[in-house]
Amino acid sequence: MVNFRQLKGTGNFYFVRHGQSIANTKKVIQGHLNSKLSELGEKQAVQTGRWFKDKNIHTVLTSPLDRARRTAELIAGEAGCSTVEVLPNLIEFNTGVFSGFSLEEAREKYPEDYRNFYLYSWEGVRGAENPRKIYNRALKHWQYLFKLFSTGSTNTVSVSHAGFIQWLIKTTFGHREWLPLFPMTNCGLFHFALDNSVASLRMDKAEKRVSETTGSLAKEETEIYTYKYGWKLINYHVGESAPT
Repeated sequence: MVNFRQLKGTGNFYFVRHGQSIANTKKVIQGHLNSKLSELGEKQAVQTGRWFKDKNIHTVLTSPLDRARRTAELIAGEAGCSTVEVLPNLIEFNTGVFSGFSLEEAREKYPEDYRNFYLYSWEGVRGAENPRKIYNRALKHWQYLFKLFSTGSTNTVSVSHAGFIQWLIKTTFGHREWLPLFPMTNCGLFHFALDNSVASLRMDKAEKRVSETTGSLAKEETEIYTYKYGWKLINYHVGESAPT
């Protein structure tokens, strides 16, 4: 893992899953397949962008897939950020033979892969990207974020996908297996706060709080403090309803 204790000052790394796609509404497994945002997905992206309005975002980075790229453009527009950079490394992992099918359809078409999926997660699905490759992609993205921070982009937003964001988080712990999984809604937001001006962060202290729901906006907040690498993970869910 990149050691962010080598950096000076404070900064924020935000990771956002794309808004609801048309394929999401049909419960289709997308992987590298393209799908545009649904009407709700566009609203989710705008709402998330408004949350970023006062966060002084310097750079928005995005997967090249349409659902992520459109989300990034809407977030950047609302947040007042002029820089949107497309990064191939942020693409979703390859979901192999399940791509383009719902889980139910995959069960009928590929019964053996389906059984293996529940035994071994995506490692049991033919053609799916293996954990070693995904882990290395995630590590490369953290290295790129380190470089951006060093050159002045201390507040960045990376728009990606539910599967790959799992590994962006796991990489910070050196975890190399699919399970366990982090819950993630459309436009779910993960926030890594870097503060090297304070040396009192306690290692391995985890705290979870759930805020009150106001109207249609619900937020679940999780904090994990890690002294060694100098970051704090805060997990926000910004969406139409509380996450399940």
